Amino acid sequence: MKSIYREDPLPPIPRLALKPKEAAESLGLSEKGLWNITAPRGDLPCVRLGSRVLYAPHQIRHWLNRKAVRQQAEAQGAAGEGQCRR
Repeated sequence: MKSIYREDPLPPIPRLALKPKEAAESLGLSEKGLWNITAPRGDLPCVRLGSRVLYAPHQIRHWLNRKAVRQQAEAQGAAGEGQCRR
């Protein structure tokens, strides 16, 4: 049923936090895999509200970018080790 007051639908509210299942799906991991990389076991930050664990999408993206940069630097370093040394 359409509103008689508004023609355009309201824009969706942006998600500020993801539940563990949603965060795991966004990374292509299982929930257990996500738990293993979550602080303090790993370095992925989370927010705890009582018994609830939440993940901020911008922190997931930042964490993923840091991992990609680190792996790229390690790969370049490993490729450089095969060169002749003086």
